[in-house]
Amino acid sequence: MVLAYLDASTGGLIIQTVIAAAVAIPFILRTQLARGLAMLRRRGQPADQQGAQPQDD
Repeated sequence: MVLAYLDASTGGLIIQTVIAAAVAIPFILRTQLARGLAMLRRRGQPADQQGAQPQDD
């Protein structure tokens, strides 16, 4: 026999947390994936071209 009670505000908080996590996790993963890919792309370039900015004269 389970004796547990969740009032409306506690249930709403749980639902809000689940929805926030569902929205935040893909955003965080996309950001980290983009950062990792950028690091791999820079690794393939010669050392003299890393971080080089085009100059406008």
